[in-house]
Amino acid sequence: MANTPNANPLHRHRHRRYAFTIVELLTAMTLMAVLVGGMASAIILANHAIDDGSGPLAAVVNGSEALDIISADLTYALSISGRTANQLVFTIADRNDDDTDETITYSWSGTAGDSLIRQYNGVSTELALDVRQFALSYTETTTTIEGEPGTNESAETVIAGFEASFYDSGYELDMDDWVGACFEPQLPDEALSWRMTRLKFQAKADGSDNDLTTIEVRTASAELKPASVELYEFSMWESSLTNSYLWQEFVLGEPLELTPEDSLCVVLTTKKNNAAQIRTKVIEDPIPSWMKYVHSTNKGDYWYIDIDYDFPYYVYGTVITPTPPDVSTLYTIKAVDITLRLGDDPDARVETTVATLNAPEMLVE
Repeated sequence: MANTPNANPLHRHRHRRYAFTIVELLTAMTLMAVLVGGMASAIILANHAIDDGSGPLAAVVNGSEALDIISADLTYALSISGRTANQLVFTIADRNDDDTDETITYSWSGTAGDSLIRQYNGVSTELALDVRQFALSYTETTTTIEGEPGTNESAETVIAGFEASFYDSGYELDMDDWVGACFEPQLPDEALSWRMTRLKFQAKADGSDNDLTTIEVRTASAELKPASVELYEFSMWESSLTNSYLWQEFVLGEPLELTPEDSLCVVLTTKKNNAAQIRTKVIEDPIPSWMKYVHSTNKGDYWYIDIDYDFPYYVYGTVITPTPPDVSTLYTIKAVDITLRLGDDPDARVETTVATLNAPEMLVE
């Protein structure tokens, strides 16, 4: 009889199927319970580790973000119009195309818990909440700026002149005989220049005719004699004179600015005889070297220096002297140290130093 696979008992034994026992199932379930419990604990712990926005980490993050905004503005500051330990007011370049610089203010009241305020062109926003510390300190530079020296023009003063209590008889002017006085201006050592504004001398009539005397102000030669350059000219009619010696005064309308080395001569000329008498003085003492009395007997072709006579006169003017240069002090901010703490945790404090690119000027110290 032939053998078949089903007839083999060994073959039937190899294909028999088995299930889990009760012990195995209980063991597996126990292990799964332990594993699920551990995973749940890990999830709970991780959830607790997440900051809810009120912890130190959030305070550090929020404070750092606030400092980033401040730094972005302050780095490009153009000028600073106000600063304290917890407030800073400055301008930056135009950002909204209105051709006007923007004004930004950062301020904190100093009261714990108050907000840090950012004000942009007058509009305020809260930059950070629950501020416990906001401190600003400044690194500044001081520059002394010296301007150009200035000048000062004095009030009218005597530039040259001579007068004595004793006078000799007058000098009669005629068409050939002319008289004059030459002088070096008497100025302070620091004088830069001077202007002649007025002159006067004593004269009287010399007859009944209405003759003309011409008063010329000329430049002087190195010898203190009249030169040919005429700066000013005045007319004195004999009809304006009396029979007594009186001061005759002449005012210059537009005084020229002269150097301290410019010496002048006052020359009296006429084209008539007996046009006027000029009061003169017999010189008893040596006259100063800076003045000379001169006369001519040939209508000014040659001038003599007379050491025996002089006539009283005064020349007035103003003196231009230097003034010290204006000195000003420029204060600029090189850097700003900023400390910010949000919340009551001391470890939440953040700090930064902002270097200013434009070295903004302190408009108010």
